[in-house]
Amino acid sequence: MVLNKKYIDQVYNFKGEWDMPSKCGLKIVRKPDETIVILSELYVDNPGTSVTVGGNLVANQVCNEFNIDNTKVRFILHNPDIGSKHEYFKEEFNYINFDLENNIFKNQKWLKVSKEEVDQLIND
Repeated sequence: MVLNKKYIDQVYNFKGEWDMPSKCGLKIVRKPDETIVILSELYVDNPGTSVTVGGNLVANQVCNEFNIDNTKVRFILHNPDIGSKHEYFKEEFNYINFDLENNIFKNQKWLKVSKEEVDQLIND
């Protein structure tokens, strides 16, 4: 699928580890210089691999399916607040950085980012 719209927001089905059917929230924002892709955990509705574990799997699939240049994309991991008392389940955003080997994303690394920075990034 070629992404012709500037913006997309949907539940995305992807092949997780061992090709297990998996789901995440997917937001794509096309900008002149890069594409922003936000991958959101769906704690309750995901039957398979989490985005936190399989970020590289879903990143490769999203770029292929939506014809996104993998050298001009920025990935953000979104863990939504689920209303728990535990800090682990509070809303959090992280840039996901990958090594690009043979045109395939590998070895994900995270860098925490604020919600305000994400909002500014997608709204500029």
